Amino acid sequence: MKKTFLFIIILAILASCKSLKVLKTESEIFNILNKITYQHKDITDKNEGYHNVADFLNESEITKIEAWKSPEPTLENFYGADCIGCSNDIKKFTPIYRAEKGNFIHFGLKKSMGIENLVFNKKGAFITHFFTYQHYSQSQIEKELKERGNSGYVISGIFPTTINANHIYLKHLEYSDQTDNGEWYNTSFPMALEYYINVKEKQHVLRFKFKGGFYSYQRDDANGDLRMIHFFEPEFVANAVDFNQQSSFSSKTKGYYGEATFFLIKIEKKMNLSVVINSKIVEKKFQFSILENNSFNTIEQYVNKHSELYTTYNKNLEKGEYLIRVINGKSTYWNMPLYDLNLKKVKL
Repeated sequence: MKKTFLFIIILAILASCKSLKVLKTESEIFNILNKITYQHKDITDKNEGYHNVADFLNESEITKIEAWKSPEPTLENFYGADCIGCSNDIKKFTPIYRAEKGNFIHFGLKKSMGIENLVFNKKGAFITHFFTYQHYSQSQIEKELKERGNSGYVISGIFPTTINANHIYLKHLEYSDQTDNGEWYNTSFPMALEYYINVKEKQHVLRFKFKGGFYSYQRDDANGDLRMIHFFEPEFVANAVDFNQQSSFSSKTKGYYGEATFFLIKIEKKMNLSVVINSKIVEKKFQFSILENNSFNTIEQYVNKHSELYTTYNKNLEKGEYLIRVINGKSTYWNMPLYDLNLKKVKL
């Protein structure tokens, strides 16, 4: 019995040592990146016309980075932007920052579409990589909107809100004209997402939170079948009462084909929310769930989260954000609305 227990302890120690072991290739890349002289010691988008990577590394070192580096950073699963004529030549990248955050080192290399953030721990093990300041920062977005307005343009950016020792929070904004999409999701709100990465996770996962506008997740699954999952913020119309006060707000929105749709409802103060769903397909009965929008989740977690199903709903809710989830099933094409969703918020 004692020998068995001792054997288990030894296995646990060996497994622990194995998990802490730094791969030779990662260690080499970490040491190469450390040879570069960076402009800043903080995570920033400030570029002062500095040298490029080729000024610090030889051809052999650059080749090693090119052979190692994945072409798809973490955010690629949610947001991909084409840039005609943009260069992916590592030699031309600009080293912006080398920042220490707890037990992690962030290397920021600027390319055409933004700054690629490569994260290693201090022992040289690679953790994750993602884009910051892709397109515009918050201040640049505000400047662009002020100078040229939003008509006919797409003004967007992904930028960090918090990067500390263990957690990364990013904000994603996109201003574009989504007010005339025909039989689809029309909105005047900018698309807003927030991302969360826990760098202490061995297998890091990108989680997100929908914060406004319209976002459609469209990716192929493991079988090559297209998945379409929509996130939409409906607009409410205020219903006036005596003395020009507005005590209730209503909205009638439609649901379209796709695996699932999540409707974002913002409750500004304690209010009564009523929801009624009416199917527009004779042979199909749609139901919905009410989820609190207070955590970061993966796509699978959003779709599979357990919750009670309703065809009608009428309850008092505390101030906060909520998601009305409608599961449609397989993303079969259907050129007409699947259902009507009637919403009403009343101040208490």
